[in-house]
Amino acid sequence: MAERKSHELARYLPLSSAMKRTCPHCSFTHDRHPKFGSFFRKSDGRRLKRFRCKQCRRTFSEATRQKCYRQKKRRLNPRIFELLCSGVSQRRVAKLLKISRTTVVRKFLFLAHWSRIRNQKSFDRIEPFTEIQFDDLETIEHTKCKPLSVTMIVNRADRQIIDFCVSRMPAKGLIAEISRKKYGRRPDERGPAREELFKNISSKIAPNAIIHSDENPHYPPSISKWFPQATHKAHKGKRGCVAGQGSLKKSDLTLCSLLITPTPCSELTSIASFVKPGVQRRIPRGLRTILTFMWIFITIRSSDSESFQKKI
Repeated sequence: MAERKSHELARYLPLSSAMKRTCPHCSFTHDRHPKFGSFFRKSDGRRLKRFRCKQCRRTFSEATRQKCYRQKKRRLNPRIFELLCSGVSQRRVAKLLKISRTTVVRKFLFLAHWSRIRNQKSFDRIEPFTEIQFDDLETIEHTKCKPLSVTMIVNRADRQIIDFCVSRMPAKGLIAEISRKKYGRRPDERGPAREELFKNISSKIAPNAIIHSDENPHYPPSISKWFPQATHKAHKGKRGCVAGQGSLKKSDLTLCSLLITPTPCSELTSIASFVKPGVQRRIPRGLRTILTFMWIFITIRSSDSESFQKKI
């Protein structure tokens, strides 16, 4: 299985042209370099042909132009690629495959470089986008005193990730002073990183595209600079009222009004998951009882009325 996946991965790490081979020593290209024997490659058990250059008389093989050239454990590339894409940590990958963590790091850097080249090739083939959406999300590195900003741009139609960038930013709020005292002043790289991101994707955005974002005051100058003919639509952002339930936002719509006015089933499902009994929340006992009955009523409303009548 690993050997078959290795051959599949080798399709994206091509050899030199099958008809015209280029000597890696003198760059002389010819369609009929004379063969000069073969050798057995121990890393994956393949026998490879060798050739002699007609001009410099030096030898080279089929593997000379491969991206995996001189790798001793190329058979592990597909397996490590699969595990890393599945969210497995590097330490765990090393333990599962019984290899050194240094090997995993090397393979990680190699596969990242290969994936970057492959993604760039696919990015060059796509058509310009007519409607995109972008926003910043904040995360941390090592500690909350070292926050990071991730600017991501997606296609609004299918949420396909177009591009993203990671930049450093200073800490905010109560930990700002602690961060400056412990790690010094942290530079704010969000603006330059956003400019570089817009520069990279400017060729793949249609001139009259529609760009959606929140009401961040730093967005309009960058958008007007790189997309002067585009239409920028700023939407007022809302904070989720419950952690992990981004679709359930704070609004003027109350639970009681949902029982009176017609509501789509998707919204009812979100509210039902919020008031579902058994979820550990800090709600008074009396209010919990009321919410339980409301959850039952909402669940009945969201189900098919005909099937409910048959059950009755």
